[in-house]
Amino acid sequence: MVYLFLQVATTVLFQLLLRFGQMRRGNAIAAGAVNYVVAALFALGRFLLEGSQAAPTSSPPSLASSECGLTVAVSLGCLNGFLFASHLLVVLAGFEVAGVGVTVAVTTSSAVIPVLVSWYAWSGPMNLLRWAAVGLLPVAMVLMRPRQVPSPREETSRDGPAGRLRWKADAILLLSFLMSGSVQTIHKAFDVYAGAPLQPAYHLSLFSSAATCGLIYAGMRRIPLERTDAWVGIPLGLANTLSLFFLLRGLQALPATVFFPVSSTAVIGLNLFLVWLIWGEEITRRQLAGIFIAMAVVGLARPGSE
Repeated sequence: MVYLFLQVATTVLFQLLLRFGQMRRGNAIAAGAVNYVVAALFALGRFLLEGSQAAPTSSPPSLASSECGLTVAVSLGCLNGFLFASHLLVVLAGFEVAGVGVTVAVTTSSAVIPVLVSWYAWSGPMNLLRWAAVGLLPVAMVLMRPRQVPSPREETSRDGPAGRLRWKADAILLLSFLMSGSVQTIHKAFDVYAGAPLQPAYHLSLFSSAATCGLIYAGMRRIPLERTDAWVGIPLGLANTLSLFFLLRGLQALPATVFFPVSSTAVIGLNLFLVWLIWGEEITRRQLAGIFIAMAVVGLARPGSE
């Protein structure tokens, strides 16, 4: 459970740093590109220190050889790196049209995707209590959503700008939900088909791919890099790489059907509390109810709830 708690802490730190960066002058896309470059450098350091150890794993026979396992790890890492960079753009768009709180809540609730895929494809352990936890997860997410108040400029007819904004927001949030679920499912696929000895190679290929995509996009948009972007991007990159490291270690210790429900609800609840503590944002009774349901999810999905 230690890796799970550390993953939650670093994920929330990443979200708070991203929010802090948006409150300052600068460009979030440039800061995001710096974030992935920094994460790639940390991943390179880990790769050089630990090396690409390709010991046999409990993978399927077709992937049992170390060479094949390395190919799988690098391929999954490059694919997920592309999704990382693309998803950051979708999340930033979600912040604009739906707000930070709603975007984070919807994105984090995508944990149900790897849970169900793990149960269906890889025989992840499920029981009645854990099914109840999965069922309560979307309820907790909905209750913890911040109330959104449109600006006067957007308060027009249903078919006017406000209506179009709602459709655009729904589409962006749905895309963010699906992309986040795909990212987490690929993390689990790496754990199944490659395994712990190849984590440094996976880590390096993922963040190298994300950094390359981020820099290419920033270059195509001709986005200048300001000093503020660098100062925000460096701690973002550190939090990002630590979050992935703890996530992969956590998936070794806990089944995905336990890890993702607990992690997702804890991230939302802790995020709400810290936002209230740091910036004084109100936590409504509805959100408190969601936090209590999130605690119930943690209890139902915990290890040993057989």
